Amino acid sequence: MKTRKYLSLVILLVLCNSALALEINEVMYNPSSEQGGNSYSEWVEIYNNGDDDIDLTGWKICNDELLSGYVNNSDKIVHLNNGLVVSKNSYALITDGGSGTKTYDFFKVDNRSLALCTDASSICGGLSNTPGEELIVKNKENNLIFNVTYNTLLGGDDGKTLCLFNNTWQECIPTPGSVNVGLENDENLETINKNIVLSTQLEDAIYTGSKYTKLFGIKIDNKESCSEKDIITIFYNITNNGGVKENIFTKEVGCSSTASTGELFLEEPGDYTLCGKTINSTIDETDLTDNFVCMDFEVVDPYSVSCDISLETNTEQTIFYDKGDSIKFKHVLSNDSFPYAIEYWVEDLFGNIIKNKFNTTNTNQKSWKTSIDEEDRVLFLKSIIHPSCNDFNLSNNLDEKMFIVVSNEFSIASEESSSGKNSQINITKITPQEISFGGLLKADIGIYKNSTNKYSISAWVEKDGDVVSEKTKINLKNKDTEYKVTLPIQLDANCNKKISDGEASIVVEGLGEEAKEKIIVAGINSKLCETSGQASAAKTDSKLSYGVEVPSTINSGEKFPVKVKFTNEDKEHNFEVWAYLYRGSKCYSCSEGEREGNLESFTVKENQEKEVKLSVPADRNLEEGEYMLKIKIRKDNQKTTKDFTEIIKVEDQLKEAASHQEDSLTYLSEPSKTDPSDAEKERIVHKGKGIIIYESSSEKAKKLIPSFLAVTFGLLSLLFVFRKK
Repeated sequence: MKTRKYLSLVILLVLCNSALALEINEVMYNPSSEQGGNSYSEWVEIYNNGDDDIDLTGWKICNDELLSGYVNNSDKIVHLNNGLVVSKNSYALITDGGSGTKTYDFFKVDNRSLALCTDASSICGGLSNTPGEELIVKNKENNLIFNVTYNTLLGGDDGKTLCLFNNTWQECIPTPGSVNVGLENDENLETINKNIVLSTQLEDAIYTGSKYTKLFGIKIDNKESCSEKDIITIFYNITNNGGVKENIFTKEVGCSSTASTGELFLEEPGDYTLCGKTINSTIDETDLTDNFVCMDFEVVDPYSVSCDISLETNTEQTIFYDKGDSIKFKHVLSNDSFPYAIEYWVEDLFGNIIKNKFNTTNTNQKSWKTSIDEEDRVLFLKSIIHPSCNDFNLSNNLDEKMFIVVSNEFSIASEESSSGKNSQINITKITPQEISFGGLLKADIGIYKNSTNKYSISAWVEKDGDVVSEKTKINLKNKDTEYKVTLPIQLDANCNKKISDGEASIVVEGLGEEAKEKIIVAGINSKLCETSGQASAAKTDSKLSYGVEVPSTINSGEKFPVKVKFTNEDKEHNFEVWAYLYRGSKCYSCSEGEREGNLESFTVKENQEKEVKLSVPADRNLEEGEYMLKIKIRKDNQKTTKDFTEIIKVEDQLKEAASHQEDSLTYLSEPSKTDPSDAEKERIVHKGKGIIIYESSSEKAKKLIPSFLAVTFGLLSLLFVFRKK
């Protein structure tokens, strides 16, 4: 038995009403890692030892964290407005209201309706593991009901609790929602022995030719410290039609383990049985009933199963990377239930391997640190999925992402603040002046940024009003500063030759300014079109192809359009298409319904082209930043969908509006020191004008006064003329 130096527990109990008999009864301040860890399964138990029910609606704990709802039997937080009642002689468990709470995964609560949640992601900001944490409870009038300062030197760490037992605060066994049980000073306390529980971890169906190393789960119940290791030996066998394979393994286990719990590799399909038994351990067990386990499972030849596995590679940002940056990417599979291998590499426009080919059997995030000797270089990240099933559609097994590595350096020269001086953008040089579609050009740009809060600069090529290149973006943070920068711009490949040759314009826009210069675009890069053809195969079925058009930026709370174009083959198909905005696992366009809320169903006849427009409602109050747009297409009720994933940036609408207003005021109140041309004056005056969003009747009447006076004067003049006659 561990010996502890007991210090006094300071408890101050303030009752607003003598009939109110509510007290803190048990505190779980340091759950073990197997119980969820700190801040994820901490709780405080309160007890109503009075004769009346107590309504805790509007009550708060610690840093004014509101008790906001019950937890039902599905571990869902139920926010109620009709009261949070703790019945007489009953317990209530206060825990956090965050989605990460693990309290109900690790502690048995007989009646979960007794569990209350705070409106915080962790109760009391995370209960302290050091002496002196004060727990404060206030009623809805914000009056102090009681407060308790617990002393961790009494114990209660690593999975134990502090509780009131025999009228004394001491270390206890966790008993949320029920009578407290102390560890010490209780002669009637039964000794609880450690117990090994063995379970199976295989799926009901596995595949031939694959190695499995997680056969069993080993769990040790009633263990004080998981840092102390026990040694457990398991004997197991696999039987099939009289054949038997036997093996044995030994593991060091803290409280639980599933990794490296046996090994299985089978080459013949059929029905099998797996059994395991604990044959030796360092634990003195009294209950051996759960030391033996069996399960039946099926082994299937994966190549006998038809499948359609598609591969998509997601990168973290736009196509431009500075030299030395790491490009991070993840492979996304439409179906990962079959064994697979993904081969990936990096090559340049001419097929030269820049990053050697690697094979992986997982979809974890990977990265490659960019390195080039040139000023810039166009590269391709290529990936191929090799599934262990009968993949009847190999056209979507290849994916590639083009990216450009640049060795770009800013030349910055600061100067004294020039109040009233406009921001300026000048394109000083374009290399080359004549370029083919798919080519990479460079624009040398001189920029002066004044005191505006705007900071983004974008550059692109447009022809006949249409953008025909990628957009290159940079951010300039320093105010009253001159910049000299070279921006690379990648032109579209134009492999279908839908864009005609001829004159185009480089456009550089930002800081409320814009600059344009003419270039000539003619011809296509045949090598690039060959590569692009391979990439497009990942999104096509024979002659059937899809195209999507989405905005690059949106505002919080707005509905934005998504266009999907279908070019059909020589066969009629039925389609369903929908789209939603998300980040991580959360949907940010589903407040009005499900992810399929904007689903459109239609038929496209043979060799027909059809464009479908979807409206995606972005949730209100979205944080500024990048989100993912998922566009899903289902053909002929197939189980597998064709998916497109695009990055969309949500801008802070209020900041942007304030920035525009500031620029307008700057133009009107701070004229340039230099005398602008007439055209420049006209542009400045025009830019200073606002847009009328509301006009009162009196204001409208004021605007009509000059017209009314003119008409009246005209009538009086006519009357005067007629009288003279």
